[in-house]
Amino acid sequence: MPKELPKRSFDIAIESQRIGQSLDQLKASQQPGEASGKGNKTQVLQTQITEIEALVSAGYSVRQIAAAISNDVFGILPKSITQLLNRRHSHPSTRGKASIQRSKTMRPIQPVTVTPVAVAKSKQVTEIGDVE
Repeated sequence: MPKELPKRSFDIAIESQRIGQSLDQLKASQQPGEASGKGNKTQVLQTQITEIEALVSAGYSVRQIAAAISNDVFGILPKSITQLLNRRHSHPSTRGKASIQRSKTMRPIQPVTVTPVAVAKSKQVTEIGDVE
């Protein structure tokens, strides 16, 4: 039979004070919504997206930006920066481009030639002798 662990109990006054201090420290050290903790390269780059966009607007290439980051921080491909910038600027109206392009590549509708035989076949008999 496994040994039961004793339930942990906390001193309410002391722990409440510690939580208050922790929250005060959070307010002093970070802005609301500021990224903190650990993340992947994309998440780190997203914290500097406005600076990266400013460099691109100033004429720097994504290759130059990627090389600078790779030399000083961590290895990153220019393609990753391009994808990050494209995601930032994607609009809901551009998301449906694939379906628009698909419809452009579909075959055009061929005109239908109507012959007397085709007309006769398309008519239905509703009652004996009545033709619509």
